[in-house]
Amino acid sequence: MRKSTNVIRILAIALIATFLFFSIVLLILTDGAITANADDVSVWDGSSDTSWYNDSQDEFTLTTAAQLAGLSELAGLGYTFLDKTVYLGKDIDLNGCKAYGVSYNKTQKITAFSDTDSHYIWTPIVNFNGTFRGQNHTIYNMSVKEGAYSEGMGYDSGFISYANSNSYVRDLVFDSAIVSGTKTVGVAVGRTLPGARIVNITVKNSLILVGNNCAGGISGSANLVQRCTVENLTIDCSLGGNQLIGGLVGSSMPTSEDSVAMSVENSAVYNL
Repeated sequence: MRKSTNVIRILAIALIATFLFFSIVLLILTDGAITANADDVSVWDGSSDTSWYNDSQDEFTLTTAAQLAGLSELAGLGYTFLDKTVYLGKDIDLNGCKAYGVSYNKTQKITAFSDTDSHYIWTPIVNFNGTFRGQNHTIYNMSVKEGAYSEGMGYDSGFISYANSNSYVRDLVFDSAIVSGTKTVGVAVGRTLPGARIVNITVKNSLILVGNNCAGGISGSANLVQRCTVENLTIDCSLGGNQLIGGLVGSSMPTSEDSVAMSVENSAVYNL
């Protein structure tokens, strides 16, 4: 009986040692990088697909990067998605690029998007007034590049440019995003109007460049943020950003003299 027990122990130790050996070899071969299975991520090629949308339907599930880009295109055409719900059904790689440069100088546009690194630039979803449920999927490598400091340009930079009062954005992860803008800059949302809700959003390993004010890891300006986390975020203010900068949210606006300007619940910032 004792011999059998010893044999079992020796086999168990051998299995564990074999597992550790191959794990170390894998880390060396991949240089420590952890990458998702290509089958689990839809990589953007710059195209846009709006064929999934119809006015009679209230719920939509997006499973490709092109369909997600189609949401941005439809928003730019005036579709607000009021009373509609959009689900993200797959991880998305927006295949972005490295970006630097905004300035408070009104004539200077964002510059130094490296040509050798350039892939695709995300156009923020404007005037979103519906529900976006990420279902805990991740959006990788999003690059947002805004223009000169002028009316309608350089403001409200993020995955969603501005979320209207009926909007509800939740359960989404952003990894390795670069977002540039002049004012109200955030990875998830540039600006939210009173009544909008941002819930369970994670932003990690990302960079924000702000040329004037109002920048935050989740949103540049927001009223209600719940269960959100920011990890390993850099906010670069060297190009003119000088006030209203925060790890989660940069600023807020009360709805009346007696109202609370901002409510942040069960949220955290690590390594800002």
